[in-house]
Amino acid sequence: MSGVFRGEISLSPVYVIWQTTLAHISCFPKWRINMTLIHRPIIPDGLPITEDQITDFCTRHHISTFSFFGSASTGTLRPDSDIDIMITYESGFHPDLFTYHEMIEEMEKIFERKVDIADRKQVEAGENYIRRIGMLNNLKPTYRQISHLLDILLYIRSIERVYVNNEEENAPDSVSRRLIHDGLVYQVIRLSRIAQLVSPEMRMTLPTIPWDELDQIADMDLLDEPDSELIREILSRLRESVTDLQNRIPDEETFIRKVEEQGYWSENGE
Repeated sequence: MSGVFRGEISLSPVYVIWQTTLAHISCFPKWRINMTLIHRPIIPDGLPITEDQITDFCTRHHISTFSFFGSASTGTLRPDSDIDIMITYESGFHPDLFTYHEMIEEMEKIFERKVDIADRKQVEAGENYIRRIGMLNNLKPTYRQISHLLDILLYIRSIERVYVNNEEENAPDSVSRRLIHDGLVYQVIRLSRIAQLVSPEMRMTLPTIPWDELDQIADMDLLDEPDSELIREILSRLRESVTDLQNRIPDEETFIRKVEEQGYWSENGE
């Protein structure tokens, strides 16, 4: 802890704010302290938010740590940049979806731009190691396209488990079959939305992936029922694309080594 405190402890819990790393503020529940903070917490230049606003936000939403990452933490915000915030909730606190959206809306009013809030524990548990390592280490976002490809591969593997176990065919009744089928379609829809984030240049390097068909699915309303033949064609081609994706995406050990050597992961995976 880099803040230096002096004062007396009393018996009512409050949040104490201090600087732990550059652009990282902790709002940790302590016993009330009448104190003077010698080294003030650092808020990145140009961000229209105060320590008091952060303290109040953390207190109301049961947040124990609050930090900026990405361009918000480095002073390199562009006019179209989002504000990226990483938080940790108090132990035992589990916010609902409405609370999460309220938090985003509150921050967006302050910053007057789009805000993304990431739960550190969810990031640490994330299966996409490229995104996890990048966010936790505040790396340059030059690896983003490779991260999208890893998301696609993870979804294909998830879908593959359903195929290998023949879960839909072996379902005990029509209701169970329908639930499994709908879950499979949902996975394809989610995958199609991720595919839209992949750049045209990156798509051209992976022709085995059915990009056009995925775009058709992504453009559909979620209440629409995708054509079964289209879904089967997409699934068949996705399974054939696994080798190409694996050859393009570094394994976790290789990714960590490259990041340690370079401090970032380049757009083309070199």
